[in-house]
Amino acid sequence: MTRAWASVIDELTISDPGTVAHVPANQIEHPLDAGMKRSVGIWKGQRVDYRWTQDDCTCLHVHDFGDHYEAHVDSVDPDCDPILHLLRDAPVPTIAGGTALGALIGGLLGRSKGSVLAGAAIGALAATILVWLSDQKKEPDRVSE
Repeated sequence: MTRAWASVIDELTISDPGTVAHVPANQIEHPLDAGMKRSVGIWKGQRVDYRWTQDDCTCLHVHDFGDHYEAHVDSVDPDCDPILHLLRDAPVPTIAGGTALGALIGGLLGRSKGSVLAGAAIGALAATILVWLSDQKKEPDRVSE
């Protein structure tokens, strides 16, 4: 019997945030056959990435490794809000990018090693604060009546 991706979403939704499902490729339908679209993600050795946007703008993010898939739920689909997706679902690359951007601006403005270092520190701090603030503004869990 072939497993459906909807069951993977159901399992991940009730799991702890950040949980990754490992699914053998021969036990589930191909992501394109399930209606997912090709996407991009941080490279972890996968051949390709797929996403399946949900009604609440979360998404199932699937990494295809050929013989198996690794899937997790992103709190924000990049098609819905790319900036918020980076802040909430890819904080490390966001902070690294802020650091690099700060270093570039510091170097352009100050033209010294010290200004590059100061710019990098300011960029890292600013990106870290943005990541933290985006996490604070998540909707509180709703209690069903």
